[in-house]
Amino acid sequence: MRWLTGLVHLSLLMSLVAEWMGYRNLALSLSVGVLGSLLTLGIILLLSRLFQELYNNLDYGRHPWNRRMRNAMGLKPGDAMPGLFWLRLITVITLWLVFGYVMLQLWDVSETLILDIYTALTQGFTIWSLEIIPARFASAIITIAVILTIGGWFRKRMESSWLKHTHLDRGAREATVTITGYIVVTIAIITGLSVAGFNFQSIAIIAGALSLGIGFGLQNIVNNFI
Repeated sequence: MRWLTGLVHLSLLMSLVAEWMGYRNLALSLSVGVLGSLLTLGIILLLSRLFQELYNNLDYGRHPWNRRMRNAMGLKPGDAMPGLFWLRLITVITLWLVFGYVMLQLWDVSETLILDIYTALTQGFTIWSLEIIPARFASAIITIAVILTIGGWFRKRMESSWLKHTHLDRGAREATVTITGYIVVTIAIITGLSVAGFNFQSIAIIAGALSLGIGFGLQNIVNNFI
């Protein structure tokens, strides 16, 4: 963080020099805009580092409370924690969205531009014939992350605890866990596409035609799997 500290000191010095030379507006811009931007960037980088350390501790079980949490979820040493990748992604996106909002406020951007940005994020914009709504995509990512996290925890508990108390042999237990994983991923994708506003009717005919060919092509694979 030395470069960030150096930029903060430089902006303070330039603001002081501008004030002494009588350029008060420049001094205010440097002190509020530049210094505030650098401090905000430092806070965002610090929070990003802290969250990264937290997630690494959860993933590797470095502390006793991390290991207790992993044991409660039925995770073995070396197993990845379900949903941690999505949690990392959501954290990074959230931090930088907060940084962008603070930048708009620090540099006194007009309310009209802020409203236009908000409208583009919530109501979307069109590129050629493709309509993109960032808010729906973000909701879809969060929905997929939640479903995959719950499904991953459910699979781990099923594999490590629940199925061991049944009379199923090892192959049947592994097949049950694998099929459950496929079902969870399918549900997550379908739900995420629905939240994103994807129109399933537009591909119903194509999916019906493809399913017939895929069914014949994967018949032997499905038979071998079962």
